[in-house]
Amino acid sequence: RLFVSGDADNSRRARENLGKLRERYHQVTFQVEVIDTNENPQAALDQKVLLTPALQVIKPETGLLLYGDLSDLSALERLFSKSMV
Repeated sequence: RLFVSGDADNSRRARENLGKLRERYHQVTFQVEVIDTNENPQAALDQKVLLTPALQVIKPETGLLLYGDLSDLSALERLFSKSMV
């Protein structure tokens, strides 16, 4: 899940950077549910997400929350390489 706050700059960049990652890993199928906390704040609270943007890894169940605009693509690649094993 990607938790964002409307079209705020950091949230917009997080969506763009996640798109770049998906392009880079086009051979890997994964789903991302985007949750706008302006429209659904309870979803964020239920998952204990207090800052946006935040990427929550659901499967495999790591409990990982990655905060920020996802601009560190190398960190995302490490995350994905661990998740795809």
